[in-house]
Amino acid sequence: MDIIRASNEREDRENSVKKRLRSYRHLVREHQIYLELIDQLYPSSISNISQERVMTSQENIIERRIVEKMDLESQMRTGLVKMRQEIACIKQYIDQLDGDEKTVLFRRYMFNNPMEKIAEYLGNSTMQCWRIHGKAISKLSLIELGNVMEC
Repeated sequence: MDIIRASNEREDRENSVKKRLRSYRHLVREHQIYLELIDQLYPSSISNISQERVMTSQENIIERRIVEKMDLESQMRTGLVKMRQEIACIKQYIDQLDGDEKTVLFRRYMFNNPMEKIAEYLGNSTMQCWRIHGKAISKLSLIELGNVMEC
């Protein structure tokens, strides 16, 4: 029973590692989209508008909307910083590996290469690349278990 429990725990850790690695491409894409959206919605001149003195009630409404937009911009930029940190963290995570293990994970999860293409690049068989992949995932799950990764 303990062997089954240990096996399930190991499998759960490995699945957690794979999920984190798979999130990389999504985070990069989402980060780029948000960055472009912020640049379109919030040109740099908008921040100076809220500094002006408001005279009429109509101007108060405009000023309030500008302030709301500025608050939203701030929230979006904070989200971008968090995404950028997670992207860097995932890269550091894989950088803890050496040689073929690192290459296989980068090409598999960062560039979305099929294992056949990775095998061709490394000059290995597809099966050997899958073994390297499994070994790398196991190593990362042990690193995660030992809390060595602090991102």
